[in-house]
Amino acid sequence: MIPNANSLSEKSAKIVLAEPAETLFDRIINRLRLEKRILSIKRRIVIFSACSLVSAAIFVQVFKITWAGFSASGFGQFFSLLFSDFRIVAGQWQNFLWSLLESLPITDLILFLLVTWILFQSLKSLAKNLKNILTARVYSGD
Repeated sequence: MIPNANSLSEKSAKIVLAEPAETLFDRIINRLRLEKRILSIKRRIVIFSACSLVSAAIFVQVFKITWAGFSASGFGQFFSLLFSDFRIVAGQWQNFLWSLLESLPITDLILFLLVTWILFQSLKSLAKNLKNILTARVYSGD
């Protein structure tokens, strides 16, 4: 049986007249915004992962340098006097403190603290972005 021309035009008219849901446009735009946000977070995760790895590697080297600086300066030997000869240190506490400060490897210590701060900041940012991407995925239904 050959379909009637009128019945075909009525069916196509019904298809053409069907309108999308009112919230469809908003849902599409919101999903595009979410995907853009997730892409931005993924980029930051890559950047902060690289920063964390590099700063961890630098941290190890700077720790070795700082340890060598403390060993070479004699700081540990002066500091151990606090426990072995406390009475003498208590009597000459001002001279003892000056000796400790003079033997402290300041530049190595500043470098160590700076690298440690950078490492912790990059790890904090990495953790924050990982939390954001997991939260975004939970809300998006992925």
